[in-house]
Amino acid sequence: MVVAVVGRSGAGKSTLIKLIAGLYFPTHGNIRIGVQMLDDASLTEYRRQIGLVDQDVALFSSDIAENIRYSRHPPPMKTLKLPHSGQGCMRWCAICRRDSGHR
Repeated sequence: MVVAVVGRSGAGKSTLIKLIAGLYFPTHGNIRIGVQMLDDASLTEYRRQIGLVDQDVALFSSDIAENIRYSRHPPPMKTLKLPHSGQGCMRWCAICRRDSGHR
């Protein structure tokens, strides 16, 4: 699954993603992925299962699709599907408007 978080500047997108990725830890409460609580014990294995492409990629200057596919086990291009309706389409359109687009 590929998820894009889109919103205005200062809305908390980066903070949300860093919390979900286990790069930041909440000052109150906890983070659960499904029923599992994300803690130090599960963090290493959890991070092996996710990928994160920031809005300003410093290492890879190719398009967004290439950056998403870059991993230990890259998904085939057919798994990176364009959403066809509703909010998903609006989020994808925001990605397409970037300079290099999604290809």
